[in-house]
Amino acid sequence: MRYSLFMIPVVCIALLVAGCKASTTRAGRGTGGATISQTAQAATSPASQPAEVSLPARPVLFEPPPQLARERAALIFLHDAGSSPQAAAQSLGLHAAARDAGVVLAFPQGSGPAHALAWNAGACCGEAQAAQAPDAAWLASLIRVLPGKFGVDPARIYLAGKGAGGMMAYRMACEHADLLAGVAVVGAALDVPGCAPAKALPVLHVHSMEDRRFPYFGGQAPAPLGEGLLPMNSAIRSAMFWARSSRCTEHYSRFTQGDAIWERFQHCAAGAEVTLLSLSATATRNGDPYAGYPVGFKILEYFGLTKKWEEGKKNTIDAMPGMR
Repeated sequence: MRYSLFMIPVVCIALLVAGCKASTTRAGRGTGGATISQTAQAATSPASQPAEVSLPARPVLFEPPPQLARERAALIFLHDAGSSPQAAAQSLGLHAAARDAGVVLAFPQGSGPAHALAWNAGACCGEAQAAQAPDAAWLASLIRVLPGKFGVDPARIYLAGKGAGGMMAYRMACEHADLLAGVAVVGAALDVPGCAPAKALPVLHVHSMEDRRFPYFGGQAPAPLGEGLLPMNSAIRSAMFWARSSRCTEHYSRFTQGDAIWERFQHCAAGAEVTLLSLSATATRNGDPYAGYPVGFKILEYFGLTKKWEEGKKNTIDAMPGMR
């Protein structure tokens, strides 16, 4: 893997995005020595030109695929609380499948002190939430600069996250669905009061029944894992919200595949699909309830971003070798 680490200062549109804070920033240098400075673009009417407000620069770890071409898809992955972009890049096996399929991966850094990075996901998490960090505005601006930076198709930008990063992904789906092609969360819960997404989105909710920090059935996580966290929604309730929001019919399919139970609502508005992927205890490896399952691959597969094996064939793979 060859990653590039950039410090990207972006701007938000003050009248369109709440929670912006003015600051003066300079672009930092990436590991390759290039200085990156990008400006978010947003459509504005001639009658009303909102002011541009700078947001602080943050590291974003990118893995562009080899032989980058235009109109690529991009997946932004948000790390868990207390983690980092570097750790997220090594988790869930995302990089191999994304590289083979030509998908741009981006791993932005959360807010707060370096030893306790988190996201302001609304009702969660850590110092980022306590300080009301403008994470939603910053991520929205990052999404807007991706097409210019890597030639990404603006209609093929997906957002995913684990734990606190998953909760932040859900907040973005609530507040900025118009910027996203789909959302996936791993071991997270929806806890955004007044969530009202602007459009129906494909949603994949992955949750282990052995997840102790974000309990599958909701409620309060046991101490010390749940310290500072409020009781949260269950995986089922979180997924059902998106099914209702996307006006899915009551009919859904349910099937078991190895360590996983898939429950899928496919008849939703605008062709969206909502799926709950529940993992059993057998997916746990070395105490990690997700390490024994190809979560990263399944996220890419769900959004049709896995490698095309044959010309003209649907851009998905039935299962990883050995899965069946």
